[in-house]
Parts: sequence; C-alpha cells; structure tokens
Amino acid sequence: MLTNELQLSLLAIGAVLVVAVLAYNRWQERKLKRRTEQLFRGDHDDVLLDEAPKPEDRREERIDPVLSSAANFPDDEPFLPASIAEDDAEPPVQQPKLATGISVDDLLAGDLDYTVRLRAGIPVTAGNLWPALNPASQSGKPLRWLGRNAASGEWTFLEQYDEGAEYSEVAGTLQLVDRQGALMERDLDQFCDITENLAADLGMVVDCPDKHAALKRAMELDNLCAEVDILIGLNVISANGNPIPATKIRALAEAAGMKLSSDGAFYFRNDDGDILFSLLNLDPTPFSSENIKHLTTSGVTLLLEVPKVSNGLRIFDQQIALARQMSASLDGIVVDDNRKPFTDAGAESIRSQLKDIYRKMDQAGLAAGSARAARLFA
Repeated sequence: MLTNELQLSLLAIGAVLVVAVLAYNRWQERKLKRRTEQLFRGDHDDVLLDEAPKPEDRREERIDPVLSSAANFPDDEPFLPASIAEDDAEPPVQQPKLATGISVDDLLAGDLDYTVRLRAGIPVTAGNLWPALNPASQSGKPLRWLGRNAASGEWTFLEQYDEGAEYSEVAGTLQLVDRQGALMERDLDQFCDITENLAADLGMVVDCPDKHAALKRAMELDNLCAEVDILIGLNVISANGNPIPATKIRALAEAAGMKLSSDGAFYFRNDDGDILFSLLNLDPTPFSSENIKHLTTSGVTLLLEVPKVSNGLRIFDQQIALARQMSASLDGIVVDDNRKPFTDAGAESIRSQLKDIYRKMDQAGLAAGSARAARLFA
C-alpha cells in the first residue's frame, strides 16, 4: 500500500514538473517571437532593398546665364548652447566664438548691428557676468558681447573667461541682417526684454536704442544684400559626351593651386586663406580623396561668390582662364547652366554687372571682400 502511494506521489510530482517545463518553454517561445517581431518589423529600413540616401546637390539652382542669387548659408552662431552633464555637475561657462576679422569699433558703430549698452555703478565681475549672459544666446542672428574693462577703460570682446576681470559697461550687439534675411521685430523685442532682465539681475542700467530705426535699417541692408548676393558659375562639360575621369580634374585643379576640402570641393585661396573661387562636381557626388581615383563625371562647375571677394573683376578673369584651360585639356567646352557656350560677349556682360554691384557695395560702405561684407554674407 505504501509503495503504491509513493509511486502515485512520484508520478504526480513528475507530471507537475513536465507541465512546468512545457509552460516555461511555451513562455520562452512567445518571448522570442515577440522579440523577433520587434527586430524585423516592416517599419525598419532594409539595408539590402532600400535605396541608399542620395547626396544633396550642393550647387545652387542658378538662372540664365551664369549670374544668380547666392545660396543661404547657416547662421553664424556666436555662442555655443549650454549643456549640463548627466551627473548633474555644474554646467561649463559658455564662451562666444572668437570674432576673427571683426573690430570693436565696427560693432559699436551700430550700422550693421543693434547695440544695447548696460552700465554699472559698481564694476561687474566676469564671474557674475557670464552666467547672466547665457540666456541671451538664443537669438536667431549673430550676437556678440563686448565689455569695457574697468581698469583700462578699453572695450574688448568677451571671448576669454577671466573671473577676476571687472567691467564698468557691457554691450550686446545683435546683427541686423544675414543671408537668412532681416532681423524680425519679435526677435528684437525679445532681445531687449532679455537685456533688460539681465540689467536688473546685475544691478545695471540698460540703454536700448530706437527699435523702429533699427528695423528700418535692417530692411535697407536686406534689400541691398538681395541685389548684390550673386554667384558666378562657369560649367566645363565634355564636348563629346564621354565621362571625364576625376583624376584628370584633380591634376588640373592642383596645378592651378587649388586644394580639395573635406566638403568635396576644390578651393582657390589667396595668401590670407580667403576663398576666391571653388570647383565642384557637376554631378551630385562630391569629390573625395577616396572616390576620386575611380570617379567619372559629366563636368565641373567653377563658382565665385561676388560679395565675398575683393578685386572681383580680376578674379573673374582668373576663373574664366582656368575654365578654358580645363576645357582644352579635357576635350570639353565652357557653357552656362542652359548648356549654351560661354562667349566673350557673355563675359563682357558679366563684367558690366560686376562693376555695378561693386559700386553699390562701395556706396553702402560694404566693400566686397571686406570684414564687414563677410559678416553679412557668411
């Protein structure tokens, strides 16, 4: 009797274990199935079937024949955004970018910027100043800060953090116009509100100039920029339709003193490093040191940004000379964007337009290739 009861007990325990194992296996199967479905859902990209992203065409859609409005470039950002580490450490003090080529006098003049001044009865230390300046870095236009050193009385860029420095006056300069357009009234109002709050926090007196006059000046500058922000483009294409080896293009570009940049374009620069004109692939694929050995193309484009180059007429002639030299070496032809041959008459027409553009810029105090022009067409 005892043996029968023991056998029955063992059978029952065995049955329970079998059921448990089956249940566990079933749970594992469902878990694996759910995980597999998540990994292979239809909304995931199929690296074998989906078409790879195509490189953006970096060339501007230029209009007949070779003169056109230049592309919009990203804003110059004078401050880096504040960031806080994951361990809740104190955020680092943010520094404005170095204002290379921009003079203090130019910024304080106010004709390209809206300048707000904050005056202190008691000099403000840099340690108290920088944390208060950070909120003002959200403006859409280039924003730069200057300080009048309490000891020397000199205005300097607030670009190097010196906790012991003291300032009797601070100036915030908000650029009126850039390639994104004129400063908007709401942005100017916001900037004034920020500086007024900043002055209250630091115990300073703020002076905000006439905003209506500034907005009018912004519109005037924007209209001028729209007239003179021009690209000159010359295309060199194969005369017989055969693809051109990129190695030949590189050899000709380097022989002319151009160097390949990481953005896929060759650049011709002056002794100061300023770009005079560039050479890009006419096809969508940018040039690179890796692909240039096996790449072929239908042609190249030489681009000159008119307002950013001084002695533009001479540089334009150099651009033409290189285009014609390349076309002769590559069995090609120099054409406009409509694939019409570029003629001497077309070159003379462009020279006439260039003279008019440079005259307008000089009259506005924005000489082509100057630091002031570079600010507006950055």
